[in-house]
Amino acid sequence: MELLLKASEQQVACCSKLLQVHPGETLLLKAFESAERAAQSCQKDGDFLQTVVQSYTQSVLDSTYFEETLLVERAFSQASSFGTVVRIIDALCIPSKLGIAPKEALREE
Repeated sequence: MELLLKASEQQVACCSKLLQVHPGETLLLKAFESAERAAQSCQKDGDFLQTVVQSYTQSVLDSTYFEETLLVERAFSQASSFGTVVRIIDALCIPSKLGIAPKEALREE
């Protein structure tokens, strides 16, 4: 749960920075709220891991979709494009680092 808390707090900070540059973006506001919910849930006893992971994942998907759209609109022209892509990939890998797999992946064939 500690890794997920740290990841959620990093996601809150990331969304906050994006909102400073793009205030009022609905998708970013939604991502920020989901990340905050995940971070708060990590600190509560009795919250199910699935709920925390779901909130974190929703936040990451919303914020990365926004960032990916910006990259495409700018034709990956910024010098920071590579760093943005690496950060997106890292954020998307957190659930696998926790050893959490979708139920379909756990089923025996």
